[in-house]
Amino acid sequence: MGLLLAAGCAGLGTGRLPASGRTWHELASEHFVVRTDLSLPDAEELIGQLELLRAAVLAGLFMEGKDPPGQVEVIAFESRDEYHAFAPSYASAYYLRNPGGPPRIVLPGGLGAMQKVVLAHELTHHLSACLFAIHVNWLSEGLAVYMEALADVRLGTHMRLGQLPEGRLPRPALRRITVRELFEWRDQPLGGLWLDHYVSAVLLVRHLIDRYPARFGAMLGRLAKGEAPDDAFAEEFPQFDPRRPGGLESLDKEVAARVASGLGFPGREIEVHAGAAWVVQPMPPAEVAALRLTLWAYGPRKEERALRAELAEALRYDPAHPIALQVEARLDGLDPLPLARASVAAHPADPRAWTFLATALTGPERAAEREAALRRAVELVPQNPAALTNLARELLTDGRPAEALPPAQRAADIAPWSPQAAQAQAAALAGVGRCREAVAAQLRAINLYTDRNGVAERERLRAEMETWQAGCAPTSAVVPKS
Repeated sequence: MGLLLAAGCAGLGTGRLPASGRTWHELASEHFVVRTDLSLPDAEELIGQLELLRAAVLAGLFMEGKDPPGQVEVIAFESRDEYHAFAPSYASAYYLRNPGGPPRIVLPGGLGAMQKVVLAHELTHHLSACLFAIHVNWLSEGLAVYMEALADVRLGTHMRLGQLPEGRLPRPALRRITVRELFEWRDQPLGGLWLDHYVSAVLLVRHLIDRYPARFGAMLGRLAKGEAPDDAFAEEFPQFDPRRPGGLESLDKEVAARVASGLGFPGREIEVHAGAAWVVQPMPPAEVAALRLTLWAYGPRKEERALRAELAEALRYDPAHPIALQVEARLDGLDPLPLARASVAAHPADPRAWTFLATALTGPERAAEREAALRRAVELVPQNPAALTNLARELLTDGRPAEALPPAQRAADIAPWSPQAAQAQAAALAGVGRCREAVAAQLRAINLYTDRNGVAERERLRAEMETWQAGCAPTSAVVPKS
């Protein structure tokens, strides 16, 4: 059973990786948890700017009055060398939709221009997943690229959106994807031309926002209410109805003429208000060490001795830390159960320890204790979607969909961005015979797997959904896998 517990994996540097040796702090606001070794004034500036950027993205989405649930975790390394030890090559910042916790953004230092590009783009995806039930590629990517303009403006009360970054401008080497092709874009783009699709999508979004702002905002409002994308588009843009012959082609002519005229987009003024308070506390050294372990797999290749040095550092500060012990068990091929019991004994109020214990309690003969461990994790963090999803999966595996449904639904409400929560909700609904609702939840899970490597998983979920469309008998649902 694959439970949702964030943990590092063995990668392949030499010695322990760079560490600043500075004090780390955790700053928690309503929408962000920032973990950083920046100076406290710089850290407070960062979290204030993050709240402002989030409010700007919501305003850009015509959703100023909406406040999607949940927090985003931001890890900011003061040292760029330390950041690059835990970051993909050439990434100025990166985003992880972490199944074992909140979405995570990792970046070096404060908010430079390139970091703001990544943050604006990924926050748009995150908030869109919370606001809109169905992911539409042209709209999702077009909006995310459109918001990249926030990197070039001073974050404040009044901002102007609409200026495309240099790398997103059309040029002869790029092929302009037609509007109909964009509407038909599902998984892979035509010919694998990702940049062509991104540029064409943002040109379409910019045209609609600039020429028809009220209608475009109303269309997004319809999507937020759960309307089907083509229906919402056709209601607000009947002259471009995608189901009417020539509808999208007439829109395509408008966009092509706009591009040919030199992209005379005036942009859009938005007014942003983001009053935010936050709580600051120091991070224990053991938590800093564990955080580095959870990021291990995302950096360049490292030798095993570097991982062992990191692990030894974590265990020096806390010999029973659940993440460190889980890494130790995997690295040395140890029986995880004694380690998990030791972690629970030392940290009875840490839900990660109880989740670690549940992963170690394998086999049907330990089902009762495993369920009890998962229930204890939920008791400790009743608003944690991973804990709720883990419990729902266990109950589904045991053939108890009616009991699985409440935690699964609560997880989906708390984390509308999580495909794992949506899958658990869909399986529980199918298991109690609520087929139509199961199909809707499964469709949401499919649309939340937006990673270009997730094609096979989406196909598996679609096949499962088709069986539910034909009718689902109680307790027939398949337990979703992570």
